[in-house]
Amino acid sequence: SPAFDFYSNLLKDTFWLSQEVPQGTKEFQRWILALFGPTIASVGVLMFYLVKAGIKHREPGPWNSLLIVTAIWAPGDIGISLMHNFWLHVLVDVVAMLAIVPPALILRARAIKLQQRI
Repeated sequence: SPAFDFYSNLLKDTFWLSQEVPQGTKEFQRWILALFGPTIASVGVLMFYLVKAGIKHREPGPWNSLLIVTAIWAPGDIGISLMHNFWLHVLVDVVAMLAIVPPALILRARAIKLQQRI
């Protein structure tokens, strides 16, 4: 697909400096990305249910979990991407963090206030 070709070319330019990619590497890339897709999808489903539970139960626990998971994932992913000078992943990670962290912090604070009223 064009998206895979774009991504594959970025990987090639980063790791092989625009040289020819070693034999078998593209097959490995397709395989590892095929595994990565369902992993990301399953994490998305878990995050959806954490958000749903946080809104429904108005407790800080789901928001804490979402923030902890993001605090584990983001620095590691960004650090590895920076070590390899792979800026596309850094950009995607920062956008994802901006989509996750501020709303989770706001909703966590609201849940704590609600619990304090009870």
